Amino acid sequence: MKKDLVDENVTRQDGGRDAIPTPCGAKGTSERASFVTLLASKLRGSGCVSEASYNHRGGVNSNIDSQNPSPQPSPARGEGACSNNCGTSQSLINVMHLFAFINHFTHFTDLTHFTHLRKRFAFTLAETLITLGVIGIIAAMTIPNLVQSYNEKVTVTKVKKMYSILSNAYEMSKLENEQEFVTGTAADVKVADLFKPYLKVVKDCGNTDLSCLTDTNYKNKLGTNKVNYNRNNRYYKLALNDGSVLIFRGGQNYGDFKYNFEILYDVNGKGGPNQWGYDLFEFDEYKGQIRPCGVVKDWEQTCPTETSGYTCAAWIISKGNMDYLK
Repeated sequence: MKKDLVDENVTRQDGGRDAIPTPCGAKGTSERASFVTLLASKLRGSGCVSEASYNHRGGVNSNIDSQNPSPQPSPARGEGACSNNCGTSQSLINVMHLFAFINHFTHFTDLTHFTHLRKRFAFTLAETLITLGVIGIIAAMTIPNLVQSYNEKVTVTKVKKMYSILSNAYEMSKLENEQEFVTGTAADVKVADLFKPYLKVVKDCGNTDLSCLTDTNYKNKLGTNKVNYNRNNRYYKLALNDGSVLIFRGGQNYGDFKYNFEILYDVNGKGGPNQWGYDLFEFDEYKGQIRPCGVVKDWEQTCPTETSGYTCAAWIISKGNMDYLK
């Protein structure tokens, strides 16, 4: 009986074999096909299922049938025998279809297919390293520009905010003191004292305390050494709560342009680069108002080309960017 159930010469129509265990002790696709063929042969031999009816129900393929020719109905059984066994035969037909379905389904659930898929969509170590290298190159090219753009926006925002604070403080100070600032002896101290009540000062370094600024020379816009404002006693320094520093000095006279005092604004205090046009800007008092340096004579237009960087505060206030650095 076992030899009848397992026929190594019987294969599927697509010629494949698989190793998924199946019911009834069959070990592969060909064994299941042999079992289904044998079952179909017995049913057709009973006379209850005709060849046409069997093919209509989707039996095993013709290749299998040709290797296992079905026996002819026995005349001795007769119609009566057929009618008595038709109920049992119908159940066997259902079992036959079930095994045919299993035979077809397990072809697609062969685990070796999933193994091939895993290998097909995996990346090799070389591919992974190349991808990471490309990402690194792109990051190296774009991140510095993004950081610079962000820092410029922060600087522009701070310069505009300080311009508003100084303008309001100056107007309130004039109202309360009933006078405008004038130059004279210790003008830097007088100006600083009048602004202090309207500023959020965390440290008053005056003319001699060196703790508010970096003890180094500030540079002009082109990078040439300029002045050490920390050690110059003509400048009065106030450190604010946002990390910035205001540096006050008495008025200056530039021919037809005269102002009563100047205020230098370092947006990040001890932070770098300590350079005009980058983190150091100037505001002047002119005819009763606080003005960004350069705006009186439209000098902000010279900011991109001038070497000092003094007039870049006017550029930022009027244009809202730092494109003069590009």
